[in-house]
Amino acid sequence: MAAAKGLFQSRTEWLYLAGHYSGQQLYSEDSDTTVTFNNGSIDVTAQGQTAQLKKSDGTFTLHNHVKVIIWGGCSMLGYEDDVKMMRDLFGPNHVMLGFAGLTGWRIVQAMFGGGFIPKRQSFFARLTARSTPHEIVCAWMETAQAGYGGGDIENKFRAVDEDGQAWRLSNKRIVKA
Repeated sequence: MAAAKGLFQSRTEWLYLAGHYSGQQLYSEDSDTTVTFNNGSIDVTAQGQTAQLKKSDGTFTLHNHVKVIIWGGCSMLGYEDDVKMMRDLFGPNHVMLGFAGLTGWRIVQAMFGGGFIPKRQSFFARLTARSTPHEIVCAWMETAQAGYGGGDIENKFRAVDEDGQAWRLSNKRIVKA
């Protein structure tokens, strides 16, 4: 629980959250740890304990620092209301990268350069130490396009830029969602 609380109070600029996402809840494979996202707060359950972390009382502070969230959990970016809530919770000026449907760890692994997508075309290979939010969104979508464009699951890849515009793949092209 202390580690979970510390994460959501940290000064991190990049955040990777993975797990299963359903009904505003991100949970681990064995459902031992869950994070429920609410307007202005989150509920964290770990080791049989639950804590609510709120922006209003300073127990949730990531919105002050986070610039990029990679949602490794399935479906998070597939629901417009959830995207809006996350933008409100984590601050409107961050980038969200992830998926709009059921995926698996091998897809994330490929995007990061550990699968069939050549490392030089992977998400991280496309970035520099000074990548802008626009370049980060492009890197995510261009990697998806290189690996999955035109395939059966191309419609599952999403990015939301710092202005709130969502992006997806359609017929091998990056388009507004």
